[in-house]
Amino acid sequence: MKSKFDCSLKLRLHTHLLALLEERIHLAKELVQSATDARNEDTKSSAGDKYETGRAMMQQQIDMNQVELHKAELLFNTLKALDPVMPGERISAGSLIYTNIGIYYIAVGIGKIDFEEQEIFVVSPAAPLAQMLMSKKQNDQIHFTGKDHTVLCIC
Repeated sequence: MKSKFDCSLKLRLHTHLLALLEERIHLAKELVQSATDARNEDTKSSAGDKYETGRAMMQQQIDMNQVELHKAELLFNTLKALDPVMPGERISAGSLIYTNIGIYYIAVGIGKIDFEEQEIFVVSPAAPLAQMLMSKKQNDQIHFTGKDHTVLCIC
C-alpha cells in the first residue's frame, strides 16, 4: 500500500519549510533594523508631544517585529531539530501522514501550504489533531471535527 504514497515528499517539504522560515527570519530582521533606524533618525521637532508619540509608535513596531522574529526563530530551530528521514510505524513529531482526508506533516505550526501541487497541513505536535494522531499506526482511525480520518501511510 505504501507504494502509492510519495514518502520522498517529506524531505523536500522539510527543506522547503526551513527555507521559508529562514526567509521569515531574514525579513523580520530587516524590518526590526529599518524601524530602529527610522526611530533613531527621527529628530525632535517643536511639537514635542507629536515627536514622543511618533517614537512610541516606532518602538511598538520594533517590538512587534522582534516578536515575529522570535517566533520564526523558534519554529526554525524546532523544525531543524526534527529528522526528516526518520522512518516510523507509529505517528510522532516529524511524521508525514497521508489520510483519507489529507496530508499532514507533524512538525511546527505553520498551517496549510500548497507544495508540489498538493495541499499539506503543517501542524505542531501540540495541535489537537496531532495529539489525536500521535502513536497511531497505518489503518488506525480517529474522529476529529465530525470527520473520520483513516491513516493510510506514515512516512
